[in-house]
Amino acid sequence: KLEQKEIKTNIKRLALENNFEFFGVRDILYDQNKIYISMILKNSKGFTMNIYEADYNLENLEFNIFFEKKEFTKKYTIQSGGRLEKYNDNKILFSLGAAESLKDKAQDINYLEGKIISIDKSTKEFEILSLGHRNQQGLFFDEDNKIIINSEHGPKGGDEINLNFLNSNKDISNFGWPISSYGIEYDGTDPYKKSHEKFGFIEPFKNFSESIGISEIIYLKNDNFLNGNNLIISSLRASSIYLLSIDENFSQILNEDRIFFSNQRIRDIEYDRNLNLIFIIFEVTPSIGVLSLN
Repeated sequence: KLEQKEIKTNIKRLALENNFEFFGVRDILYDQNKIYISMILKNSKGFTMNIYEADYNLENLEFNIFFEKKEFTKKYTIQSGGRLEKYNDNKILFSLGAAESLKDKAQDINYLEGKIISIDKSTKEFEILSLGHRNQQGLFFDEDNKIIINSEHGPKGGDEINLNFLNSNKDISNFGWPISSYGIEYDGTDPYKKSHEKFGFIEPFKNFSESIGISEIIYLKNDNFLNGNNLIISSLRASSIYLLSIDENFSQILNEDRIFFSNQRIRDIEYDRNLNLIFIIFEVTPSIGVLSLN
């Protein structure tokens, strides 16, 4: 059993003071004695998502603005992304999804819709690292190999795992949305190109032919939990954790496995190296699960 305590915060008060209506937290990140949250908000312009930061404190978290998106959608959308991840050079990563009404902006570098960006923790300046995303609910940075790994919801049958191999040229990687996708619309129509590479985009490392409701992704290499190099992916619709064994060059999948949890939606996973455990956030219950080696 977990002994949980409620930590006081100023989240809702902060939203009201800035003339926003609070709509929920999308993700939370602990990094260098700071807590960062991505938060959905609404005002007279519509819906947006900002990042707030607070000093680590187990009694009270007093948040202040860290990053403002400054772009709004008229309708609430679940295609918001919102994942936060540690990055190098005193920066963090932030995924921003592409609302259906603004999905064409995912190919426009003048907008943050459908992008993954890095944000400098000191200057608050941001840089676009990739575009052409739909709804990136999983985000992981492999510092050793300088690879950004993300998982994202596609349309029906178009959930993807994408790899961004960072290079010294600082090219912005393009993953194709909303032009290329291996999925179709839920009404059965199919307006998408199937090939990514043929149209100048990066092919997904893995495409799920069924909509698994892909969520968080982590990468474990040469650890005690599993042998070799493994991508571990949580899913909502499929009520599963997927285990993909890959080669060290990220060029192929060597083996695929799956752990099924009946009547559960798995929103989040996190690996604790010291305890050699994976913690799981179940949505339906709701509860925290612990996955260990037998």
